[in-house]
Amino acid sequence: MKSKFFDLNLNFVVIHWDSKILPDITGKANVDRLSVVATAPGLEQLLGVPALSSGTGLEISSAVYDNLQDWALLDKIQAFVVDTTASNTGRLNGACILLEQKLNRNILLLACRHHMYEVVLQGVFHETKLCMTDSYVRDKLGYIALNILNFAENKIKEDFPRNDYRELLELIIIFLGGTPLNENYEEDLEVPKRITLKPEEIPEFIKRDIPFELFTTNSLKFFSRFKISSEFLNIDPVEWKNNLEYNNAREIISSIKVVNDTAERNVKLMEDFNQKITKNEEQKQFLLQQIKEEIVADENAIRYCISPEEKLIITLRYLASGCSIDELHHEYLMGKSTAVAMIHQVCKVIWRKLKNIVMSQPTKEKWLEISKGFEQNAKFPNCNGALDVNHIRLIHPQNSGSLYYNYKHIFSLVLMALCDSNYCFIWVDIGAYGKNSDSGIFEESSLYTKLIEKTLNIPEPRPIIDNDEIKLPYVIVTNEAFGMLENSMRPYGGNLLWHEKKIYNYRHTLARPYIECTFGIMSNKWRILHRPLDVNIEFEKYIVKAICVLHNYVRIRDRNSYEETLFTAPLSNLTSYTCYTSSRKR
Repeated sequence: MKSKFFDLNLNFVVIHWDSKILPDITGKANVDRLSVVATAPGLEQLLGVPALSSGTGLEISSAVYDNLQDWALLDKIQAFVVDTTASNTGRLNGACILLEQKLNRNILLLACRHHMYEVVLQGVFHETKLCMTDSYVRDKLGYIALNILNFAENKIKEDFPRNDYRELLELIIIFLGGTPLNENYEEDLEVPKRITLKPEEIPEFIKRDIPFELFTTNSLKFFSRFKISSEFLNIDPVEWKNNLEYNNAREIISSIKVVNDTAERNVKLMEDFNQKITKNEEQKQFLLQQIKEEIVADENAIRYCISPEEKLIITLRYLASGCSIDELHHEYLMGKSTAVAMIHQVCKVIWRKLKNIVMSQPTKEKWLEISKGFEQNAKFPNCNGALDVNHIRLIHPQNSGSLYYNYKHIFSLVLMALCDSNYCFIWVDIGAYGKNSDSGIFEESSLYTKLIEKTLNIPEPRPIIDNDEIKLPYVIVTNEAFGMLENSMRPYGGNLLWHEKKIYNYRHTLARPYIECTFGIMSNKWRILHRPLDVNIEFEKYIVKAICVLHNYVRIRDRNSYEETLFTAPLSNLTSYTCYTSSRKR
């Protein structure tokens, strides 16, 4: 992902950031997360969502600098787009000032246009004297003002994750006539190049040309900062529209985003992902970046285009909650056909992008690792996986007759899968008719063909105990419905079995339920599988495919393992109890 970004060889980037307090990976505490995004003409790249120990300008600047250094962007930064908070734009300890010091050069500050309205509003009230006096408000509040003042003075003694909270309390104390503790106000300097107008002067001012006193020799630095040629300034402005350099400059300037919605959208994405997939922030970013390029809308579209982030969030909500298309239609105010087409597209991309990352064909070393897991956890040596089928319920597909009608008397699509001892899928086959038998589906699958042709890179047979000359092959374990192969084992049938066969069946039943548990974990995580699917067959296949790779993605990226499910009971008082064996009549 970074290598593709480096290959773009960008001339400049604009850096956006915004923070949000989110639940941590345990869900029991909160952590302040900073979304750092780089934008350039035709590009928006999420650089990271680091955790902050506090919301000070120093912490923010350090986190942003580390991300920029990691992405090799220190020499390409030309502008910051941030909210106008004290921790960002403070003249002494703001993150922007501290970053300029770290970079040892000036950076253009593009304060978020939405937040600039607050500055404009402040100027309006200050110049026109429209606000009420402090004493008037205190008189109206009466005794309540003293209670508020006491609360603020006590609360300000605590530690805050962000400076904005402390600043609010300080303003409350000052407004109500108190004196904040540990005051450290910055010197109130006059902002240069500011024009103050009276209300009656505004209509006349907007008719005038831009005042020349706002332009200096430093204004030309804007052109060099963004690699814009200034040659078109030497020709008549009437001819600019036909000038190539002017049009290139206009395109570059139009691409610079002066609102911080970019960072805020990514913060919202992280917040929603906390509830939908995994609490690991890095893996959420990885998933979005993997599929983002293929689900981005056409930039030349006339109508509003749904962003990749929104497409992914809506798809995950559909898969994880089990809601219907009608619910998405009403909740997100989009057409039903739009929702269906969007979710279908995202599921296709998720399957295509993730299957080779989280479900690639195992190498010989991977097969040995899988076998070791079964030997440790299920006491079954030389086992390369557990195989079984799962019937995904459907609403009766149109014009399908009884093809999808199975022995359980429901309509279903068959998911056949092989899993390892960490409940991850190794191989899946999706789309067989529900009426087909398990063994029939297996014999038509690519896994069966590769087993017969011996193209799976399965290790050579080996003894299962030391000092034994008998070498046994590596096998997958199945139930009675499957046939026997050199690399496939089923349990012995019947009730009157020799002791050795009973021992084998016992070991077999320790290994085979892993696939049943895998299906259960997947269904409980992706709750759309708790109800019959009510879309067309092609769409249903991609829903199941996307869920299978997302299941692996969550388990692998969150580093879930079999050992985490175990609990060892304490044995300290075991000797104080007497064990009895109960008998019953047969």
